[in-house]
Amino acid sequence: MIDSHAHLFDEQFSGDLAEVIFRAKSGGIEKIIIPATNIETSKKAIKLNQNYDFIFPAVGIHPHEVANVNDDDLKIISELADNKNVIAIGEIGLDYFYDFAPKEKQIEIFKKQIDIAVTKNLPIIIHTRDSMNEAISIVEEKIKQFPNWREKGKRGVFHCFGGSTDEANKIFSLGFLISITGMVTFKNTPVIETLKNIGIKNIMLETDSPYLAPVPHRGKRNEPIYIFETAKKICEICNCSLEELRETTNLNCEKLFGKQ
Repeated sequence: MIDSHAHLFDEQFSGDLAEVIFRAKSGGIEKIIIPATNIETSKKAIKLNQNYDFIFPAVGIHPHEVANVNDDDLKIISELADNKNVIAIGEIGLDYFYDFAPKEKQIEIFKKQIDIAVTKNLPIIIHTRDSMNEAISIVEEKIKQFPNWREKGKRGVFHCFGGSTDEANKIFSLGFLISITGMVTFKNTPVIETLKNIGIKNIMLETDSPYLAPVPHRGKRNEPIYIFETAKKICEICNCSLEELRETTNLNCEKLFGKQ
């Protein structure tokens, strides 16, 4: 399995990161993607890649962090994206649930980071909360502006997806994937019904470690090895084998994050 989204630079891993990574690798995790949340964590993600060749960094600024971001900061992100092992710009997007940054600022920085991705021909990793429709609209606008942006591959992923079938299908039509977290193991989560409708064709798996640990680890620190609990639940919902899910989601990761 590939864990397409894990924040292994988080302080919750400061005491035992090597053990967490060992458990993942020895337990069957082939690759781990590390999306950043700001300049500092972008550099940390790149450092992890230097230490572990199966860990791949993305660089970017999370919407929670954009209140005081300026063009100089974005220039640093752009320069970090020139590292040959950086595979995406992310985690970027819009979060209207929390009030950490004005909406107008979030939109501005989201658009500018998409522009960086276009310039580097990299995919993007999108965070949304209470902002799905606006994020989709911005992406659609950027594709019209830059129709050749990754036209031969996938353009990005809406991570930690919990939306409707209609939203998922719109995302797919734009050349994007969705990724599924341990939330799928929670009772009454709407993503279960969505998965029944869309199947596994356009999904990836993620832990969003250290957050959103799946049942039976819910409420504890999440880590990449727990992705198998999420996978088992998806197999149950979609009536597929673990091997079929592994092949499909790993191929989707390669289509998204592979260099063009």
